[in-house]
Amino acid sequence: MNTTDLSPIPANPDVDQYRKQAKELLAALKAHEEEALRSVRQFHPHWKSFAGLDREFKLSDAQLMVARRNGLESWPKFLKFIDSVVQPHSQVSEFEEAADAVVRGDAAKLRAMLAANPGLVHAKSERVHNSQLIHYIGAN
Repeated sequence: MNTTDLSPIPANPDVDQYRKQAKELLAALKAHEEEALRSVRQFHPHWKSFAGLDREFKLSDAQLMVARRNGLESWPKFLKFIDSVVQPHSQVSEFEEAADAVVRGDAAKLRAMLAANPGLVHAKSERVHNSQLIHYIGAN
């Protein structure tokens, strides 16, 4: 299992797939798989509490790590984000679609989206970084 996969969230994400990822991550953590244990330090805010494996991993730990790996602070916020992404024309789905256009280098798509919704220029990501589209443009 690749626990450090930072691939973008698809346009039509499946919450069940992320639940499955969390369960697979939990199994990998309980089996003390090296890659999964390394990801604890990267994605779990209380990673020091697992030092020496004195604390048992729970499903909520794996869910938190899946959420943080995808740029959200918590599992409930991640689920809310996913719910917003799948809603056509929601602020979140439009922002994510515009950000994806930037990352793909699809200037025509971005221009069309900004013409249809000029407010996207001031919109911010729901993810922890809270970036605007200009940040995506600068990074890409």
